[in-house]
Amino acid sequence: MKRYWPVVLILSAGSLVASANSLPDYPPFELRGQIGGNPSKSVFTSDASGILTANANVYGSFHDISLRSKWNPDQLRLRFSCVYVNNDNNIVSAPTYKDGENCPPSGSATSRFIRAIRIELDGANRDDYNLRYSCLIGYFNQKHHTPVAEVSAGQYCGNVSGGAPQEWLSQIVVKLSRK
Repeated sequence: MKRYWPVVLILSAGSLVASANSLPDYPPFELRGQIGGNPSKSVFTSDASGILTANANVYGSFHDISLRSKWNPDQLRLRFSCVYVNNDNNIVSAPTYKDGENCPPSGSATSRFIRAIRIELDGANRDDYNLRYSCLIGYFNQKHHTPVAEVSAGQYCGNVSGGAPQEWLSQIVVKLSRK
């Protein structure tokens, strides 16, 4: 006859808090983008203070973008969408993409340039973090760039509609930190 010994599991409030706070104050993430004139993707990584700055060159534009994190996706993940101009010069509003996916999904093959981006946080710990971002808009054959005011998670940065026919995001600055 087998004997079974009782097993006692003791959980303290401290161990529960530790598992909920396993993400750092400034979780690392990156933006990958195809910049006009460059055949390979450029990779921009957040710094130790949770700030990522992605710059296209003076006359450059992002043709496609993806956001990537290395977090537990159940705890925290990035979701984003973009507005871009396709090869037929139509403005296209793309759906929401998950962490690591391209916007537009076909990459730079169908996109001339990205006009706006919207970023959100998702996952069980999303309410524990602040996400803010700002952009610069560049124009065809001009060195002048127009700053766009910083926005909160879920809002578009850039011009969704209207504006000049050939304007695009030339810089994206993303800030992510624990509240």
